[in-house]
Parts: sequence; C-alpha cells; structure tokens
Amino acid sequence: MKNIIYFFYFLKTTDYKLLRTNLKEICQDITKPLFIVIWQMIRISLKYGASFKDFYMFKFYKMEDIEINKYVTTGRLYDFYSSMNDKEYIEIFRNKRKFNEVFQKFIGREYKFIDETGDHELICWLSGKKYLIAKPNYGVSGVGIEKIDISKWKNKADIVKYLRSKNLNLIEECVQQHESINQISSSSVNTIRIVTVQNQNQIDIISAVIRIGVNNHVDNFSAGGIAAPVDIETGIVFMPAVTKMGSNKYENHPITKTQIFGFNIPYWDEIVKMVTKAAWIVPQVRTVGWDIAVTQAGPLIIEGNDNWNKDAFQIPYDEGRQYVLEKYLSNKKREKIKHVG
Repeated sequence: MKNIIYFFYFLKTTDYKLLRTNLKEICQDITKPLFIVIWQMIRISLKYGASFKDFYMFKFYKMEDIEINKYVTTGRLYDFYSSMNDKEYIEIFRNKRKFNEVFQKFIGREYKFIDETGDHELICWLSGKKYLIAKPNYGVSGVGIEKIDISKWKNKADIVKYLRSKNLNLIEECVQQHESINQISSSSVNTIRIVTVQNQNQIDIISAVIRIGVNNHVDNFSAGGIAAPVDIETGIVFMPAVTKMGSNKYENHPITKTQIFGFNIPYWDEIVKMVTKAAWIVPQVRTVGWDIAVTQAGPLIIEGNDNWNKDAFQIPYDEGRQYVLEKYLSNKKREKIKHVG
C-alpha cells in the first residue's frame, strides 16, 4: 500500500522533461522499445518504492529483481526516516537558524542572519573579508548557495541589498579547509558526509564519504561533484571517487590530478568524536547525515541533515546498502513489540 502512495507521489513530483531525456538514453543503452522500459519502471516503482529518478540513476533497468532489492530506494529511505526521526524535532535540522543555535559549539566559523542584523553592522562585518558564502534559510543539495567575491562589488551596501533581495538570509565566512584537502580541489570546501544512527546506547557510523568539488563552489553530487568512501576505522579513502551516475571513476582528481584513492582524512579521530557528541544533542532525531569540513585547526560541522541522501550513501560504495538499514529497522520493530507487550 505504501508503495502505491509513493508511486502517485512520484507521478506528481517528477520532472517529466528530464524523464523523457532519461528514458531516451535508457532505450538507446539497452536497445528496448520505450513502452517496455516504461512498464519496467512502473513495475519496479510499485514493487520497491523506487522513484523514476532511482530507476535511471541506479540503472535498475539493467538489473534483476534480486539485485534491485538490495538498494535503498526513495520510498524505503522515507520509511527509515519516519521510523527513526521524530517529526516534531526535524525542524532543528531543516532551519539553518535553529541548527546553528543548537549546534553552536561545533560551527567553528563566523556567520550572520541578515533578517536580524542592520545594514551598518553587516557592512562592518563584511570589511576585511574577501569572500562570503550566502545561503537561504532552508535548502538541500547546495541549491541556492552562492559564493560571493566581495572585491567584485563597488561597495558593500550593494552586497547587503543583493542578499536581502535574494532572501539569502545566512551569510558565513568562507571556511579555510585543511591544506591537504585543498590540494585535491580548491574550488569548493570538500566535506565529509557522515551518517550516524542511534543504536540503543551508542552512536553508529554507517557511512563516511568525502565529497569533492569539480570546478564548482559546492561539492554536492547534484552539482557535478565526485565522491569516494572513507574507511570508518582509519579515515582512509579506500575506493576511487565516482560521479553521481557512477560511470566515471577517479583515483586522482580530474582537474588537479591530486590523489584521492588512499587519501588519509586529517583529524579523523577528532571527526568521529565530534559527530558522536553531536548525534546525542537531539536524541529524538536518531539518524543524521553530517557534513564535516576539516580546517588546519580541526573539524567543524557545516550542517546536519535528517533527510540525508541515498545517492551518496550507495553510489560511491558501488552497491545497494539496504542491508545496512535493515539492522536498525529490525531493532525498532523489536522495541515496539517489547513496549506493547
């Protein structure tokens, strides 16, 4: 029944212009008629809660059902969020103002919210800064984020006016990332996405991936970035980086040629300790995807996502990872039965 509801949601929210392009590409790739591909897409959506985007992105059209069943689909991940996270508390992670208030000690950088700051104070704050990062108060996947070169503006009052007109409510100083990470790519702050889950009395890290920008000021998959999995015990990148479609693999960065495969993330032990502490602050939200930046002085948190993305959770690992979530869903069911009993 849930998958039927998800199917109608996908019908309503799909970008059909993009879907037509994807379907054309699929038909050319597997040399099958369009109506067969569409039927296959609908069947998989209804059976596994897969969005039409999942069908294309994970290449389900090339897989047997036994392989498809290994993947975290859009519907399955929503079920996981719903099981783990209290809806009354997820606003803390979706509202950047609330997030910064709650996780203040992990932010590690200067910032201002322009709707609560006067023009004169903002102009003074901008003085001495070369760049700033401007963000809408809500947003995911790097959408709406701008990197502003202050030197290109005639005066700072125009910058303030622009920020207000674009509703870029949060402005931050640019993070100066660790030199070794900066050598891989200096176009963006290259963050480590770490997914945590509260498991009874401990915090489990179920995924760690370094996301790297490619000629862009953000490192997100959806913005053309690449990503590679990090060994949770050692902090070492143990597979080549990949694009979102997983078709290209990079042991070295495609632009800078700096080595990615085998790279040792600086301050890894400190990163693990930090996300473990952060994950207990809002215990009602039991699973979070943390975006971590590493500076010369140590790690800091860029943001936390209660609705972390399934793409970076699976594509860099080159496998479906539903098996990782099943453990926690099974524990949740046992807790529910025990409580009822």
